[in-house]
Amino acid sequence: MPIPHADDALQKLLSGVDRSGGPNACWPWVRFTDKHGYGRVWVGSRTDGSLQKIGTHVLAYRLTFGDPPADKPYILHTCDNPSCCNPNHLWTGTQADNLADMAAKRRGGGSRRTHCPQGHPYDEANTRVTNGKRYCRTCSQLQSHHRKEG
Repeated sequence: MPIPHADDALQKLLSGVDRSGGPNACWPWVRFTDKHGYGRVWVGSRTDGSLQKIGTHVLAYRLTFGDPPADKPYILHTCDNPSCCNPNHLWTGTQADNLADMAAKRRGGGSRRTHCPQGHPYDEANTRVTNGKRYCRTCSQLQSHHRKEG
């Protein structure tokens, strides 16, 4: 779905983004951000019913590249900076892609743990990631072995 009142939305976006670092730098949203650091703006018009609140990084992506593909509806950051609006730092993916990216970059809840609850290392050889969650291969093999015996 196209951005309503795209020219106004573009002006609103540009007026709140710091692009002074150049084309390869993060372009942070310098106005209001939510508790997670994402910028949000209202675009559209009340009079024609098109008014909607949208993330500034989503707006930057959609104004530059159009709508994301239906099979990859999330707009993700390569730079891991939630306020960044540089279209060159944005990519599309699924929620699973987002969780896998988070785990690979060791962000979020348990991603800083270096070992599973049984003490096996979370290293490249002993870890598999499915839907953004890490699994210990040793524990999985032990559980499989116990199921076969029982």
